[in-house]
Amino acid sequence: MKILVIDDDVMLLKAIGHCLKIIHFDVVLVPNSMEALEAIEVEKPDLILCDILMPGFSGLELLGLLKNFYLNSIPVIVISSLKKAEVVWSAKQLGAVDYLLKPLNFKTLTKLVKEHLQ
Repeated sequence: MKILVIDDDVMLLKAIGHCLKIIHFDVVLVPNSMEALEAIEVEKPDLILCDILMPGFSGLELLGLLKNFYLNSIPVIVISSLKKAEVVWSAKQLGAVDYLLKPLNFKTLTKLVKEHLQ
């Protein structure tokens, strides 16, 4: 199974990648939403982990594009430090299957990834 991770925090991006590789997932890491669009087309991920606040366009805008062009066929777990109820609501309305707050608990992250890939 292939997981695309999108986050502009390079340290966190690498940490998530390392965590997921340990449990034998193929992982593609990209630092922004523009590169994510290309990676989605080329890599055909089975699941996407996506930050909200990024350069270029936001994770919410990316979710909107995925909803329009992929009909929510790729599960997306949003990872963000934003705790506002309206942001969480917007993410879910746009098709996010889950919403994890930063700082991440990697045990919870791996549990959710496994759940959404079954």
